[in-house]
Amino acid sequence: MPVFTTCNSSEKPRCIKYDFDIEKIMMQSVEYFEVNGCYLDFDSKVFGEATETMIIKKFYEAKQIKNLSAFFLEYHEENMREQLIACGQKFVSMMSSHHCFYDRVAFYQVKQDLKRISVKGRIMIDAPCFRKNCLNYPRLHIKKPEVMDLFTSQSIQHSACQSHSTGVYTYEKVLRIDVAEFAVSDVQDIKYFMTPFNSLVMPAEKKKVIMTLAESVNQIKSARLDNVIAEKGLGVIILLHGPSSVGKTLTAEAIAEHQQRPLYSVSADKLSTDAGALEIQLSQIFQITSH
Repeated sequence: MPVFTTCNSSEKPRCIKYDFDIEKIMMQSVEYFEVNGCYLDFDSKVFGEATETMIIKKFYEAKQIKNLSAFFLEYHEENMREQLIACGQKFVSMMSSHHCFYDRVAFYQVKQDLKRISVKGRIMIDAPCFRKNCLNYPRLHIKKPEVMDLFTSQSIQHSACQSHSTGVYTYEKVLRIDVAEFAVSDVQDIKYFMTPFNSLVMPAEKKKVIMTLAESVNQIKSARLDNVIAEKGLGVIILLHGPSSVGKTLTAEAIAEHQQRPLYSVSADKLSTDAGALEIQLSQIFQITSH
């Protein structure tokens, strides 16, 4: 039976599949009611059940059901079920790599503390890359499920409970990726603008050459190239040079906007002058951008 509650991190509504409950007493002799259940989550490899515990402290006067920290979903408004189902379906659709927009409060964990930050801008959702580059971030303990139809009436009751995504990273810094978790319901599609490239002050022939080179990346990846050196010739590097404020950065931004792709920016002062460290940094940069 589905139990309605809210996410401790995002404070968004969610739903848990009820498992069992038990009455307990805290060390301070405070009595409470513990509700245990599970929900579907994704740890970048396995999509399965994760456990969740909810606490209802003992109260002595009559209390409205909707004021409890957890209660059966059947006592909530009818449209809440539809909202949870939509959120669960959206979560499932975002398990791969996605470039999105976010304008709400995000959060991240530092040991046992939960930090909240206000984020307004474009983000990247990429669970495998997140786990690969954030080894110290708290991990989920997910049980691999049996083969099942995720959208049957039975399974969708607890797949719709997911209210936050754990495979998300925002703007990155070399060897230090700033990560955060975002409420799925607040993640939006990006509205791209073609104006930057069209208004870019540059000879038409050069603009055409640059755009053709940028667009050729997809064609190169799809083409079969027989070469002695593996992976050779599968990328494109364009060097833009010139004095300050002539439009080098704007050109890169305009191309990314025109192609509707994320732009990974690294300033020169973040790169090491040590050859060994620089090689590690560049490897990480190309690893992240390859996603």
